[in-house]
Amino acid sequence: MIEPSRIPPRSGIAFRLRSGEILEVIDPHGCQVADLLGFVDKGYPEFD
Repeated sequence: MIEPSRIPPRSGIAFRLRSGEILEVIDPHGCQVADLLGFVDKGYPEFD
């Protein structure tokens, strides 16, 4: 299991999720908007 990470406001981070892993986004201050952009890794012909 990967340790939780805190992402500073108005910044970003990149990482890979493997099959079965879960991303949980928690807003510790409430009422904030989080943008999420995801990409499919290579090896999936249906997305080529």
